[in-house]
Amino acid sequence: MHPDLQILGLAAHEAELYALLVESPPLTRDALGLLWDGADRAPSPALLGSLDQHGLITTLAGEPERVTAIAPDVALADLADRRIADLARAKDRVAQEFRNRWVTVEHGVDARDVIEIIVGRSAIRQRVRTLERQAQEIIFFDRPPYAALEMGNPVEYRKLQEGCTYRSLYEGSSLDLPGQMESIRVACGLGEQARVLWGVPTKMVMADRQVAIVPLETAPDTIEVAAVVHASSLLDSLHVLFELLWDRATPIGDPRLKGERAATPSSERETQLASLLTLMAAGVPDKAIARQLGVTERTVQRRIREAMAENSAHTRFQLGLKLGRGNTVGTG
Repeated sequence: MHPDLQILGLAAHEAELYALLVESPPLTRDALGLLWDGADRAPSPALLGSLDQHGLITTLAGEPERVTAIAPDVALADLADRRIADLARAKDRVAQEFRNRWVTVEHGVDARDVIEIIVGRSAIRQRVRTLERQAQEIIFFDRPPYAALEMGNPVEYRKLQEGCTYRSLYEGSSLDLPGQMESIRVACGLGEQARVLWGVPTKMVMADRQVAIVPLETAPDTIEVAAVVHASSLLDSLHVLFELLWDRATPIGDPRLKGERAATPSSERETQLASLLTLMAAGVPDKAIARQLGVTERTVQRRIREAMAENSAHTRFQLGLKLGRGNTVGTG
């Protein structure tokens, strides 16, 4: 007997009789009785009736009547289809019954399964790096304070080259930090999507929408305690918050590219102008822009006026609108 016949829903004796009929020509009931277990009796009418109901055998007209198996490719396909339909109905019935039972029992999520606490700057930094190494999609809220004085994230640079997606939302005040714009420019050149917004509420890194790390201290000088948030409504809320703020933020990089990956400028002046216009669009004060670019405040103001003239813009706001619509600097 083939064991898969039982998987299709046949009892052992049904499968055995069907296999016998498949291997035999049409048989009278007496002849079938001689073959059935070698006994001088035919299979019971109930057993033959069961195979008939399964669509596996038929009775040929004539005298005497003969029993034969229906072609297996047809019969077994029909049997399998009925079996699948029966299983689907059984699944629906059982699911409904157990769902009704489940809702009457307390199935709350244990907070220990949702939030994990990490203490210590080194432990937090290591957990963030581990999260990044294992992820395919990363989103960041980026704002001071920073765990290290140096800017840039070597793990991110490597992951970007491997095809990982990074979206980083930078707090506007962070662009005034030495080296910040340069590190952002490097990341954008590798594929990071970066935007800036004043009032980013917290630092956060989220990986694959499955886990996030956020600090627990309010306005700290250094981050000593953080929460690892696992799949939950809290994690979903953090993701919604990111998307809402992302939509409101200003793309970083060359503003003419409307948030796409920045092209390599053809000169140092264009590089500096692209950074200047990005900082201006983000609302960074002229004095802070000058510190970031290593020029005087008067130089910043002069270059903005030049960009306004080249793009036929009468105000800084109008300049931002023109560049946001894709006008190129210097084309008017």
